[in-house]
Amino acid sequence: AQAGAVQALSGGGDMVAPARGAPRPGAVEPLPLGLQLNEAAKKVLGAVHDRTLFHTFGSGSMTDFMHNWMHHVKRLGVDNYVLAALDERTYQFCVQAGYPSAALPPATGAAAKPKAGKGEASYYRMDHELFLRMGVQKADLLGAFVRAGYDVLLSDLDVAWLSDPRPYLDPATAPDRAALMALADVVTASDAVDVSADSEAGGWLTRQEINTGVLLFRATKGAVAVIDEWRLRMVRAIEAKQWTLQNDQLFFNHAVKQRGLVPKPASGLADALAAAGRPNARELTAHPAADVRGLFQGKAELTYSRAPPHTLEAASSGGAPAARELVRFTLATFSITEFANGHTFFVQRLGEQAGLTPFMVHTTHQFADTSAYALGKRQRLREHRLWAVDPESYFADGDFLELTGSLLRPTDIADGERLYEAHDPRRHITIDARQREVLRDALALARATGGLAGGPAPPRSPRAATAASRLAPPYVHYIDGDRLRSHAARPLYGASMAAGPPPALATGPDASLARCRQLVMQGDTEEALGAFRAALCVARPSVRSCNQLLLLLADSGSASGLPAAVAGYRAMVAAGPTPTAVTYSTLISRAARANDRHLAESLFFEMQSLSVTPDTQVYNSIIATCAKAQDPEGALGYARALRARGLRPSAVTYNSLLDAFARTGNVTFMLRTFREMKLSGLAPDGRTFAIVVNGCARAERVNSAFAVLGMMRRAGLPPNAHTYSSVIHACGKATQLNRALETLAEMERDGISPNVVTWTSLIDAHGKGGRPEAALWLFGRMEACGVQPNEVTLDVLFNALMRAGQLERAVRVLQALAAGISVAAVAAGGAGELGSALGAVGTPLGSSGAGTAAAGAGWMAAPSASLRPTGRMYTTLLRRCMDVQDVVQVEATLALMRAERLSPPAKLSAELASLCGKTQQLASAFERVSLLCRSRGAQNPGGNADGPIALGVVGGAVAGARGNGDAADVLVVQVVGSEVEGAIRRSVSLAAEMARASATGARALLGLFARGARGEPG
Repeated sequence: AQAGAVQALSGGGDMVAPARGAPRPGAVEPLPLGLQLNEAAKKVLGAVHDRTLFHTFGSGSMTDFMHNWMHHVKRLGVDNYVLAALDERTYQFCVQAGYPSAALPPATGAAAKPKAGKGEASYYRMDHELFLRMGVQKADLLGAFVRAGYDVLLSDLDVAWLSDPRPYLDPATAPDRAALMALADVVTASDAVDVSADSEAGGWLTRQEINTGVLLFRATKGAVAVIDEWRLRMVRAIEAKQWTLQNDQLFFNHAVKQRGLVPKPASGLADALAAAGRPNARELTAHPAADVRGLFQGKAELTYSRAPPHTLEAASSGGAPAARELVRFTLATFSITEFANGHTFFVQRLGEQAGLTPFMVHTTHQFADTSAYALGKRQRLREHRLWAVDPESYFADGDFLELTGSLLRPTDIADGERLYEAHDPRRHITIDARQREVLRDALALARATGGLAGGPAPPRSPRAATAASRLAPPYVHYIDGDRLRSHAARPLYGASMAAGPPPALATGPDASLARCRQLVMQGDTEEALGAFRAALCVARPSVRSCNQLLLLLADSGSASGLPAAVAGYRAMVAAGPTPTAVTYSTLISRAARANDRHLAESLFFEMQSLSVTPDTQVYNSIIATCAKAQDPEGALGYARALRARGLRPSAVTYNSLLDAFARTGNVTFMLRTFREMKLSGLAPDGRTFAIVVNGCARAERVNSAFAVLGMMRRAGLPPNAHTYSSVIHACGKATQLNRALETLAEMERDGISPNVVTWTSLIDAHGKGGRPEAALWLFGRMEACGVQPNEVTLDVLFNALMRAGQLERAVRVLQALAAGISVAAVAAGGAGELGSALGAVGTPLGSSGAGTAAAGAGWMAAPSASLRPTGRMYTTLLRRCMDVQDVVQVEATLALMRAERLSPPAKLSAELASLCGKTQQLASAFERVSLLCRSRGAQNPGGNADGPIALGVVGGAVAGARGNGDAADVLVVQVVGSEVEGAIRRSVSLAAEMARASATGARALLGLFARGARGEPG
């Protein structure tokens, strides 16, 4: 492989790229490809003579675009290309079409796989989760080709290649302006539309949004490290289920730009160019012209691993560690003129203005795509004769109305420019209204001549074609012909705009948001977002009003509130007004509240890329996000960045840092930060003390917690119930029970009522300390104080009784809960008191006629009366009773479960049947068997998914009765005559168990087998 031979070993997955020329610096040592290849791909890779591989990827909904991409690549004479299939449907499509295709092996990690039933019929771009999982697949496929030694020129399916870029990408043959770019590990496209950003002063687009639709990865360690870092960030977001408003492009920008990019030092560049065969290498690097595109490198090192990440995830943890090293990657950008995006090609037409043909066009900045298909992208390509998929009949069949000449008169443009300023969107709307009037009239004329009017539509409806008359830039819109035909009878919006804005917009810019606020208050966030976008385009509200609306959206309480607020912010970025630090602080703080760290950091990153300087409030929000994510190192990093900007930390800053250390149990750093806060002159507030006390308590530093509590009192800040509860909980974990009770008394002296957390902590501490009587007494006090227990409180009380082996009392707790009476009084009293209480409330579990109605009213007044026992309580009690073979309590617990219409888990039912068999509780054993079989529909347990469970119950009962001949005889007779009789002949193990149990069992089995020999299944 290293000598350059291309080998097709097991199934074609062990190919490597051909060697060519001198080894480049930092090149990878080729690995076998390790992908699933179809025959066409094996043939292409086996004959390839150039290691630059054209690569794309697609899903089942994008097969039309695959045809189009392949058409343009083949037209250029490119023969080394591979199409990556993201699902089985696409792979089979490529096999049938003869397209060279690769797919990930079946053992790929779960993060790259879409959920079952999703993906093949979906346009991935419109599904946040699928789109992010697609990004992981893309990274895995890219990593495999790059590790195999290929330079990979990746492009999305909606890219149309117009000329061959390979000479431009080779440092030996590239024009001077692209020579340094051709040395980069990674070369990226951009979403930028401002030509001034594509210059040395603009940072050669590195400050703009990178678009992952066109990327070049060299076969270098730096490129592999970028791919792996990109993949890691996407996998983390998928594992956290944080894919809303996230996509692979966002994480790629984070991976290469979040740690910073700096110009690559000139030393060594001349040697690299000379080694690549460039004759003017020294002159080019010593005195570069102004148009020579810059080469950048990452400030921080990334980790390079020779083994692919998805194979490491699939491997067992016991394997040998993969070889890793730290590397620094280099990056450059493609020109937005020569590698055009949708705006620079279709609207600005920068290539035409520069007198050159772009290498490609990527149909970004388009509209009208749906969850099923990229309609807008297809239409853009059709309009410019770059869509090669339509049959000839699409253009030849039917009658056509052709519009020729300009759709705009000079007076139309002059009217718009006279009425509105250049930055006013209404100028655009007014001028464009004339174009839409012409299109409307053309549709009306086509309809009047029979093409679109009544009756059944002909096989090919005539079209109004604008091929001969382009819409005048920048007044260009996507025109959906199908939709226009379906609405041809309706009046089109636009003619009235020439006279000025609609009356509803004349009441002031900020008044236009009143409707948005009203919709948010009504809970309709989607409509509010639409109204907000419309207001931004026409009314130009102030940034303050926009920020207020974003806050209202984010705090609406709806699940779609925060995503709608973020979408509104993105509309502000596109249409104005420019977001301010307040905008970002609002959104980042709400992202922190939603525990969405990825969103918070992406907003923080975008803020700086748009030259908005973060203030202290923004830093506080992002530090709080790190604290909630339990990342104190990240919080410290942002705090250092705050100081580096010359900003002074506030009390909120320190509180967030303290919270980050408290959540992770790092008490030493927490106390050090606490002292630093006081030395800085900032006075700790109540929240500060509460965080520090809670942190000490969480780490079981009881003495430190009490010391800080004393400082808090001396500062004149009374502790609240939550702070006291934390200290009491710490005392309980440290088994300082008397100190916990003293703190409770102190809390009550301060006039603070203990809450349910306080009481639960106390009960749990005494239960774990082996004091069940004290736990019951505390539960009674809680009820007497009118505090409502929750399920956690009941659990800790129940567990306290279980630890002490007081099973009878535990059963009484369940009985009291089931009956809706006071738990503490019944659990503390005897069985007679329980019977009186149950009789008083008229429950069938008590003694008939015992007690009085007044007594019943007293019992029912307990706060615990509204709680019900949980299934986990029943299961825990049954398990403990079985451990000590207490059949009486088992029966009592089962009776309560039947009253609650609950059943034990199937596995536990088998063990119960066995216990009943061993203790000669034959009726209970058979009841367990029959109930399970009936409840699960196991008339034929051997033949369905519940069969093994039912047979396990039967086997447990029979095995338990073995050794007691009479008991086994009775049980065998009952089982053989039951619903599960048919299953016995299907279970060798159960049949053997019955034969071992007794002679009756053996004779019963002989009878069953005899019947089976007469034709019954068996």
